[in-house]
Amino acid sequence: MSEFQYKYILFTHLPYNNKAWDLLDSKAARLSECLKSQEAPGMLVVFLDVGWLSLLNTIGTDFDPVKMAEEFYRIDEIEKRVKKLKTDLKDRLRLVTAKTLNPILNNLRGNKPGLEATRLKNFLVGNDPGVRYDTTKVAEAIIRVRHLGSGIPVLRMDWDALLSDNTLDKRLLDVVTRDITKYCNELSVDHRIHSYMISGSYTQPKDKSICEWDINDFNTAFATRMFPALILNQNAIRILNENANNKEKKDGELTEKLLSDYENNLFDCNTMIKYYGLDSPDDPDKGLQRLGSNPRLSVVSGAGLVISEGAILDLPPFSNFRQNVMWIDDHLKYELHRALGHFSKVRSIIHSRNGDVEPSRHPDAEVFKDRILAGQGNLRPYALGVYIPTLFWGILVDAWIRGEPPAPKVQSPFVATLEKALKRGIFEKSDRGELKKELEKIAIKRINKVIELWSSLKCNKGQSFAELWVGGDKDNIKEVLSGLKSQDEAENWLGWGLLKERKLTIDTLTDLREPIRKIVDQLMDDMCTYIDWTLEWPKFIQSVRAVKKGSLELDVS
Repeated sequence: MSEFQYKYILFTHLPYNNKAWDLLDSKAARLSECLKSQEAPGMLVVFLDVGWLSLLNTIGTDFDPVKMAEEFYRIDEIEKRVKKLKTDLKDRLRLVTAKTLNPILNNLRGNKPGLEATRLKNFLVGNDPGVRYDTTKVAEAIIRVRHLGSGIPVLRMDWDALLSDNTLDKRLLDVVTRDITKYCNELSVDHRIHSYMISGSYTQPKDKSICEWDINDFNTAFATRMFPALILNQNAIRILNENANNKEKKDGELTEKLLSDYENNLFDCNTMIKYYGLDSPDDPDKGLQRLGSNPRLSVVSGAGLVISEGAILDLPPFSNFRQNVMWIDDHLKYELHRALGHFSKVRSIIHSRNGDVEPSRHPDAEVFKDRILAGQGNLRPYALGVYIPTLFWGILVDAWIRGEPPAPKVQSPFVATLEKALKRGIFEKSDRGELKKELEKIAIKRINKVIELWSSLKCNKGQSFAELWVGGDKDNIKEVLSGLKSQDEAENWLGWGLLKERKLTIDTLTDLREPIRKIVDQLMDDMCTYIDWTLEWPKFIQSVRAVKKGSLELDVS
């Protein structure tokens, strides 16, 4: 049990690499000042995912004891570093690892027979190997569930925002002590509010209009990255190739100097504004706000996201999904709660000028997202083969949750089916079949909207990554990749584009390239499985809370 009175828990997921932990070492003193604030003392909880997937696999049938032993050795290495850090941070740091969470996994594993155990494992991590966006959110959910009833909000912050100098020196203390935490306190005593999700945002330029932003401004301002709207032309490809073939640089290594070098070729401000929908911020049919997350209004998972106790009880993370899906842990979760009627519109001190609103972003809570700290792969293969597909999956899931205009303002088929299953306590096989048919119809409509919007993302400098992906053929994309030392992308590489052949609209999912179509079908199955997971969620919560309070390293209440 803790001897301190904590006002909040600051949660971050730190990867297993020396750069990240060296940075935490160097920032310990400044973090300690914030966490020991008399106004609002807090606890930093750091999750290390090494061994987490192996531990989850012990529930099912994919357990590899040799791999797990190697990973637990790495955990031991980090634990030695944390002992010193705990001294520097005056016991304001807790490390959460697979070892920490093992007692809970033991409860979940129990004596379940093989098929039942595998089913549970698939809820927690999906049935494909790999750690994805919401896999680690299971660990975060466990921390939130362990503190239900304590009144302590858990603020999630990305490590490259938390440990950036701009956040630590200028913003963190305000965000955790005066902005987000006070907002939580206000909402928790309002009897009209049963559930909420709130966050801060990433810093944006205050001294110039959006039309004056440069490439570095867009790179750090929003949770959704700018890559799809970057421009490709022969000059840009030439510069990228020069960097790719320089042993001291990587193609697309995102330093401010390198971005500035690209600005005249890769960047067009009007195209970027159009991509985000910032040219008509009040028009919901423009840019990303039409396709998914509103860049200036939606909650941001890495900027102090708080999920209330009611929201935690109602819905699990989307941990069963087998792909990285954009917005899966913030905007999409928020929209699902909203569609189920979990949120209330209230007049808040924070949003007093806006009348009655559903709590979402705190207008003053900002952190700086240092895109350089986390690093990035080669720009062209990454943008085409990783980032744009991940964004596309999120755009589809958004359509399945919110529905696709001009549908009437009623629940989408997915939300209606989920609500029915929650009321009855069962997800009927017939409902599953009907839901998949509806999801496919909605997917076709949303894909046609993506093609329409992204085909227009071009300027006199050239075409954008997004336009190339929805409208280009394999030869076009090969030309863009020319000059890279390695061009061994397989036929099923997602970067070869969306369609089998260029079209303005599609009539069926078979018009998609086969690797894309297979994943869209997989996502529809994952949407159905999420309903099963939601029905199982109360048992998971009971199992997590059954472990004696104060017996785990992550217990701070």
